[in-house]
Amino acid sequence: MVADPSDVQALLIAGNLAGHQRDFQSSLSYYQEAIRQSKTADMPLLDNLTQSLLRSGRVFDAIELLKTFIERFEGAAQARFDLAGLMTMVGIPESSTSYLHWLFQHNQGDVETLLLMAHPARIEPDLEFCDSLLERSVGDIRLRYAAARVNAMRLQWEEVVNRLEAVVEQHPDFAPALVLYGRGLVELERIDELEQWKSRLPAQIVDSPEYWIVMGKWAEAVADPQSAAHAFLQVQRLNGTCYPDQLNGLYRNLLAIDDEPTAQLVEVQIQRQIGLRDSFKIYLDRDRQSQTAAFAVAESMVDLGRVWEGEAWARHAVGLPNETTADAKQRYLAIRDRLSPSSPWILSSHDLASMIRVRGNPNSQSLRLGSNQSPTNTSGALRKKSQIPLFQNEAKKRGFDHTCAISADAESKGHWLHQSSGGGVGVIDFDLDSYPDLAVAMLDGEPLQANSSANRLFRNLGGQFVEVGDLCGYDDTGFSQGIAIGDINCDGFADIFDANIGQNRVFINNGDGTFREASESMGMHDESWSVSAAIADLDADGNADIFAANYCDGTRPFEHA
Repeated sequence: MVADPSDVQALLIAGNLAGHQRDFQSSLSYYQEAIRQSKTADMPLLDNLTQSLLRSGRVFDAIELLKTFIERFEGAAQARFDLAGLMTMVGIPESSTSYLHWLFQHNQGDVETLLLMAHPARIEPDLEFCDSLLERSVGDIRLRYAAARVNAMRLQWEEVVNRLEAVVEQHPDFAPALVLYGRGLVELERIDELEQWKSRLPAQIVDSPEYWIVMGKWAEAVADPQSAAHAFLQVQRLNGTCYPDQLNGLYRNLLAIDDEPTAQLVEVQIQRQIGLRDSFKIYLDRDRQSQTAAFAVAESMVDLGRVWEGEAWARHAVGLPNETTADAKQRYLAIRDRLSPSSPWILSSHDLASMIRVRGNPNSQSLRLGSNQSPTNTSGALRKKSQIPLFQNEAKKRGFDHTCAISADAESKGHWLHQSSGGGVGVIDFDLDSYPDLAVAMLDGEPLQANSSANRLFRNLGGQFVEVGDLCGYDDTGFSQGIAIGDINCDGFADIFDANIGQNRVFINNGDGTFREASESMGMHDESWSVSAAIADLDADGNADIFAANYCDGTRPFEHA
């Protein structure tokens, strides 16, 4: 290798020897240099090296090697697929999307990469894969990040911080863990710890959109909407397509600094993103076989200026067998004709980050964020000055641990229409103790049947919730959609109306902390698809009336998703 530093075989041997000696940094460097010195895109060589690294638990070295290969051989499509697959499995799918652009611009993308590009944040890492690699890795605990990402997706921020403390200590340059740890501190309102967190960050962290999410939320926490708006705009500049939810932060902080014209532009983008989200959900719910649904995704992409993806979705739609349209070819060609080889990934006319500016400069004090502010100020006095209402999720802490259940096969087969419209909640002080209690719907059975789990009733005992449905006689096992609260019999105690697919149910409050079911005695025999209801004296005769809103008629919606 001294005689010929470009000798690929010598470099590979050196990489192997360094790996055996557990000098993993040198080992990776030798492998990368061997790739750079290769004359052709040797995929078998790349596969062998990648598999060897994975067998040793060195998944992040495998990712870096794939990046090097793609830099050396831009047209290596399979390497791009492999890179995206590994990044997704370890919990960093957003980082893979820039490597996938080339595939679509050269007509080599597939359906799975389309799904990844459309909504990377929805994809959970493969924890079984990560755990198996952790057992083999030596001194590398970065894969613990994957489980922390799952915790973050479930808003379990205490678990996020606890999992990542050792990771950020042992791997101070691992950006995904660093920024997620910071996000956890913000979400837990541990504002006084953020300055120390920030002081340990590497300089290149500013290239991470997740870093700017943390900075934006931190600025909000200390009541500095000017800096928050700048931070959330930077998220859009770096990778707006992967973080559409952060548009909400940009929007509310623009309003807080009285920049309504710019906020209106952001609001238009939010509405377009909602359109994409809804059409994408419908596509998934229809088993990914609906031509109409796929075209809706394609056209939503075009509305966002993402015409390359729109063309790929439209091309995919043409071949789908269900819910076909007579003008499929024309719709595809209309989108394709908007493209040329020089078309940017996002049309400049739709690139929000290049279209808007935040008035004024970021507060330099806030860009250091809290350097002269005590924990008391940031959590108290400063927050009171904010025009932005701030909420904290304390449901689990207060005993309201509830997720609306749907049938088990929905996760594997996709949500049917009737499984996508329920989950109602009613707020009711049924015991008149001045603390609002909660009635919540369940729909894990079948429509028109009484085989769901019973709706749940949580009693509020001074700010802590206890489930009491069984004790109180609130027992509705119908396929519930919505819940309405009102004093139906005018006795001063709030009653419950459950809007079901099938027999609606009325539970009259006995005034002693219990309920009695009264739908039959009140003449309610209708078995329509009721989705919501309101209780009010509609004709001003002193008696409460019930208005139930119904959806589709008949049983066909439950037979065809």
